[in-house]
Amino acid sequence: MNKVLIFDKILGYVDYIHYINSMIEKNKFTEKVKKRTNLKYNHNNDYFDSINTANKAYILGFIIADGCINKTIRGNCVTNRLTFNNSIDDLDIITKIKDEISPDSKVYIRENKSLTVNRKTQTSLKITSFELCEKLISKYDIIPNKTKHHNFQFNFNLIPKEFYRDFIRGFFDGDGSVSFYKTKNTIFFNFSFVFNSKLFAEQIGNIFEELFNIKAVYYKHVGKTCDYYTLRFNYNRQRTIIIKEIYNYLYDNCDIYLERKQIKFSKYFEYRANSTDNTVEQCNA
Repeated sequence: MNKVLIFDKILGYVDYIHYINSMIEKNKFTEKVKKRTNLKYNHNNDYFDSINTANKAYILGFIIADGCINKTIRGNCVTNRLTFNNSIDDLDIITKIKDEISPDSKVYIRENKSLTVNRKTQTSLKITSFELCEKLISKYDIIPNKTKHHNFQFNFNLIPKEFYRDFIRGFFDGDGSVSFYKTKNTIFFNFSFVFNSKLFAEQIGNIFEELFNIKAVYYKHVGKTCDYYTLRFNYNRQRTIIIKEIYNYLYDNCDIYLERKQIKFSKYFEYRANSTDNTVEQCNA
């Protein structure tokens, strides 16, 4: 393994080790640290032991994109919490994730009390389970504060190839976008992903290149707290056909997806069908 990747992965656990060591020194105890799990709720702690269903692959992809693991230490108690904070528009998918992982947990609705014009009501799901989170950390490298994990790579050997599309759809629903618009006789279409790690972006890009014979294009952006990357595509054959193939790959016979993105994606084909025959298609890349 690349030395840089090993070093980056080690850094992901530095805070955790530092907390444990400082806690032991401060409190002068050596007994086993307590691992907190909220026993009020029925958690499926074995859910990610193996990715053997489409739903598991989807949810794992969604967690990598939009989930967050919070690790806190108070006294001799370590708390791991998997959290989701999403727009009310995503309530349906957050509820489905809850039903799969922690059926008894509650999804909270937080009304928007801010004066910010476009800020929507939020949903919040918090699953407190030391065991579940430790598996996500150790097996799938989904570390706390993952936005700074710039060398993250996913081990695709952990999921069967038949579930790649579900994993990608989950990540797309968390950190992807689709849009289209028309100017004069040209339709512009955009299908893209956002990543904190270029290495992970290249992994997804390579899958699409192999499946659809298209060219992945990567853009680096300088953010306020960290850099990030956008993945888009150049289409070197008839665009409408390729876009339809991508849509079918993501959505054919699937049970779990973010409905608002699926509807937006499908409307492109209606939009294209209603356009004049001399309309030219362009894909933003």
